[in-house]
Amino acid sequence: MSRAMQTILAKSGYLTPERAEQVAAAERRTREIDRQLIAGKLRAGCGVFPKYATASLDDLDYIERVAPEALEDYRWVRDELERLLEAPAMIVLRGENGPGKTHLASGLVNRFCDHCRPAKYTTAADFFLELKSTFNESGRTQMDLVKRYRGYDILVLDEIEVRSDSTWENQVLRSLIDARYASNVATVLITNKTEVELHTYFSPAIRDRLREDGAIIACEWSSLRGRRIPR
Repeated sequence: MSRAMQTILAKSGYLTPERAEQVAAAERRTREIDRQLIAGKLRAGCGVFPKYATASLDDLDYIERVAPEALEDYRWVRDELERLLEAPAMIVLRGENGPGKTHLASGLVNRFCDHCRPAKYTTAADFFLELKSTFNESGRTQMDLVKRYRGYDILVLDEIEVRSDSTWENQVLRSLIDARYASNVATVLITNKTEVELHTYFSPAIRDRLREDGAIIACEWSSLRGRRIPR
């Protein structure tokens, strides 16, 4: 096709197949740039520790190299967490120190951010410290904070047992879990407690939520801490 004909067609609003593909490619690039900007902002405010800023649910190579015996179980837990992207639920990750619970949860939060979905990681202690800080501040209330935490598509509360376990804290935790359940968003609680201990630690209301819409997942493979990649 001559350049003159291309000019005439362009002025008429007609796009040749080649030009249409160029326009579509430019639109895809623009959408990807927009996605990266949104994801970057979400990651910056998601609360994941700097140590886990690059954590991914796909970090299987390291496990395969330092703890191949744990790879199958680790992958299964990863897959269960990844399902929360499509099917929100309440999950309790339990296990002793070191199997990678926080790494997995941080990778999950990062995955939500990369899908442009608001996500938050925090420890239970930090959550309640932030909540108590509203008591002496004007213009910010406990309800405002709980409402914000209710709105995340995924909320991870780590070290759930590291808190005072007071009646007030238990009521707040139950209220938050109930609100997130009603909003149909995913919640992950992380703990070192055994399943037997959890039965008495969680209130009947939280246990009911787990039975209705969740699961307790055990991370029972050996600690990954201090393991070196074989030469």
